[in-house]
Amino acid sequence: MGDQGGEAVGLRDAVGEGSIAGRRSPRDLAEDLLPTDVKDEDLPEVYVRPEEHARARQALAEHRLVVLRGRTGSGRNAMARQLLRHELGVELEELARDTEPAQVRPSKDAGVLLERWRPEQAGRLDDQHLVEWRAALERVQGYLVVTVDDDVPVPASVPQVECASVPDLQLVLQQHLAYFLRTRDGRRLRKEDLEWLGGDRVRRRLRRRHELRSTVRLARRLARPLSAAPTPDHF
Repeated sequence: MGDQGGEAVGLRDAVGEGSIAGRRSPRDLAEDLLPTDVKDEDLPEVYVRPEEHARARQALAEHRLVVLRGRTGSGRNAMARQLLRHELGVELEELARDTEPAQVRPSKDAGVLLERWRPEQAGRLDDQHLVEWRAALERVQGYLVVTVDDDVPVPASVPQVECASVPDLQLVLQQHLAYFLRTRDGRRLRKEDLEWLGGDRVRRRLRRRHELRSTVRLARRLARPLSAAPTPDHF
């Protein structure tokens, strides 16, 4: 990855002991507030689809709208973007979380995303809003995806998919790390790196955190020393 004396430095040597240990430094906590730097158009190559993907796709085909419910790390927001932009090929419009049901106005040939709709907004959704949404979506040939936490009240008449399964975090880590390296400086993961990423130490760390967001943060953190010129503190 980096070179030291003309030899490629492997992932195990470059990252050091602290990068996989899971300790929560102030810098790590600050990173919780930052989004992943994977672009929306590149989600299909780094995101592992959960089992619910096919049901959400079917709901959009039949009703043009779907609510994706789940906890943080279940992949509902990534799946929403993937469905709209890549599966259905429509322009993505994102609405603010405080949007009221009556304010949702679908655009022609567009996919509208309400990401993590607030409980007080979702609680004011009724059947009349649903009828109006469906009529508007049919008229403009648009789609609507709403993502909510699993405890947010939504009327039973709204097509819903429970995003309960967490993607294969081992594969998520590998794919994101490979993506970060390739897009930053054209580097590739070697066979030895993949073996290390599949090892017991990494598996234990992923089981302990068991969250998609923290796995992506870990991939970004591991990519840093490999993307930079090697310095003595890497070894």
